[in-house]
Amino acid sequence: MGERTGAVGIRSVSGRYGGGTFAPEQVNFTYASEADQLKVAIFSHTAMQWRDANPRREGNVRDHASIEQLLVLANIEGMNTEFIRMDLSPSERLKRLNEIAIRQLKSLKGYMDLNGLTPPKE
Repeated sequence: MGERTGAVGIRSVSGRYGGGTFAPEQVNFTYASEADQLKVAIFSHTAMQWRDANPRREGNVRDHASIEQLLVLANIEGMNTEFIRMDLSPSERLKRLNEIAIRQLKSLKGYMDLNGLTPPKE
């Protein structure tokens, strides 16, 4: 809370969608929306969809992801940032990220198969 004004958690930013003034909940929602878009690109569902489909499992979708999925997720996080800078729409970003994720996962699986590596058992 601001000592002199008593203001709490308001943030003004400029951005590609016109920017604006945002409360912490709105900033968190924007981050959550981007994170869910990445989850859809790699896991084909949002965090909430995963929790609804797996009510007895502890943790979240990342806790149950393979090392290959986590590696690709880290890669597409950076790509998503670049796609945002390129002003691509959310639907175009999702399409491209999904294509990249599929290609990278196939490549990693092929590498593991060629080298006789096996993923760890859950």
